[in-house]
Order: sequence, then C-alpha cells, then structure tokens
Amino acid sequence: MRDITVCPITDIDVTSTIIQGIYNNGIRNFFQYDIIIDGKLQKITIDDDTYKSKISPFIDQNKDILKSLFLNNKFPKPETEKGEQVLQLNDFERFLKEATYPKSYEEKLINLFLKLCEMSIYEGAWIPIMSLVTENRDCYKFYFKNIEQSRFYLDALNDLGYIKFNDNNYRYYVTPLGIIERNKILNEGDNSNRCFVAMSFSEEDKPIFFQAIQPVCEEYGFQAIRVDFLHPQSDNTINDLIVAELKKCKFCIADFTNLKAGVYFEAGYALGRGKKVIYTCSKKSKKDLHFDINHYPILIYETLDELKQLLRNKIEAFILD
Repeated sequence: MRDITVCPITDIDVTSTIIQGIYNNGIRNFFQYDIIIDGKLQKITIDDDTYKSKISPFIDQNKDILKSLFLNNKFPKPETEKGEQVLQLNDFERFLKEATYPKSYEEKLINLFLKLCEMSIYEGAWIPIMSLVTENRDCYKFYFKNIEQSRFYLDALNDLGYIKFNDNNYRYYVTPLGIIERNKILNEGDNSNRCFVAMSFSEEDKPIFFQAIQPVCEEYGFQAIRVDFLHPQSDNTINDLIVAELKKCKFCIADFTNLKAGVYFEAGYALGRGKKVIYTCSKKSKKDLHFDINHYPILIYETLDELKQLLRNKIEAFILD
C-alpha cells in the first residue's frame, strides 16, 4: 500500500488509504481510493502510470475541466475484462474530448443563470452564494477556472438585470426580468426540458413509452413529447406540429422498434438541426434496421428494464451538462 493526499488527475483530496491490486492477468497494478463529492464517497480506480502522475500535457492543461466534470458527477466508466473500473490515461483523454459541458461564454452564462434559478425556492427569495465567490471548489462546479471568473459571470448577470447581487453579504435573488428570461430559455431547444420521442404509435408499443422512455426522462427532469398526444391548432398539420416540437426539444429519442418510416424522418430532421439523438431498438427489430443508421450507436434492448438502464446511462453521458 501507498498513500497520497490528492487525486493525481483531478487534484481533489483523497479520503481513504489506497488499496493496491493487480488486474489483467497480473500484468499491471491498479490503485483504488475515495474522493468526496457533494458529501458522498466516490471510488476511483486508476492504473499504475496514472497513479505515478505520468500524465500528458493535454490532461495537465485541462485539469480544471476534469475537476469540474468529476464534481458534477460525470465520470468515465471503462471496465476491464474482470469488471474492475480501472481508469487509464487514455480514458481521461477520451473523456475530455467526448464530454459535454458549457464551453462558450454564452453557454457558461446560461448554465450559471439556470443553476441560480434552480436554487431559488420562491420568487424574490434571497439566496446565499458566498462559496461561489470565496472558494475555488464551488467555482469548478460551474465550469469556472477560479473565483475571479465566477465573479465575472455573476457581475454579468447582475448587469443584465437577471439577478440582484448583494455584495455586502454575498446573496442574490432572481429579478422579475430574470424570471421572464428563464422561462424563455427553458422553451428554447438547447436549454429546454423537452425530449421529442419518435417511435411507433401502435398499441403494442405503448409500454416502451409509458414504462421506459417517459419515466426515465422524468427522472432527469425532462418532459417526453409524443406528437400523437398533442393537439395541433386548426391551421396546422401534424407535420407542422412535428417540425415545431423538434425545433423546441433539447434532444430526441428515436425508437426503431417495428421500423416505422416516420421515425427515420424525425430522427434525421433532428440530427440535421444539430439536435442530439439517442437511437434505440428492440432486439427483435434489429436485423431489419436500414443500413443508413447502422453506423450510429444504437441501444439494443430485450426488456423494458434493460432499456431504462441503457437510457439512464446514455442521458447521463450524452445529454446532461
């Protein structure tokens, strides 16, 4: 056994003694330890090279992003043949390249603003926010590099009139203008809580929606939208409604069970508009999938419980910021 005080990748404090083990037929060592995130222990297992901090310049330059991702419970989860989740250097590099998180000025500003809105328990409530302007750790949770950057974004929201920030006691409240702006943002595609569901509307396939897709979406705060449950205005066709809802959604779930042609169109339209699409299909329909989508990552399931878990994993890795 050996002891370290911080995780060599994220610099987060280590809370337990390292357990040394051997995996992959005894060829390489791994080391296991715990870090605390939001008051909960998160077990980290890394290989010997990573433990010895032989990290690449790319990882070293992006440690603040890795720390932010870890603090937001977005962890890479590779597995060895024996089942241990041993993280290697290339896992961290892949994770950095594939992870979704606020990158631009606008994305960071909106992310902070929506998080501040979530913390408000009622309209006009004063919310303490001292840690965001006094502790670097909380800054990382909003994907900021340090206190100065978090203060810059807080001042921007204050200047825009979306929040009222009290400098004397580090409190804020969301203004009426901010509440209106929040509602606008939540109805826009990239920031909305809407998930468009493209699938067969047959009676036999209803459990796919009601027992799997809809409850999983609700677990993560998303509203699952199926156009057959909506009522178009008299001057709109069902196609108008489909296009309008696809524009408003944050992402799309396209289930190809029973291979309805409309699902191909809706998934393609969503993809063409830059929306993220989660592809699913029952095992019984897999063999008949059109070759055009075979190169996309498709979640193949046999049971609804299996579909639910696959969707949870995909939403956490692919959709959540």
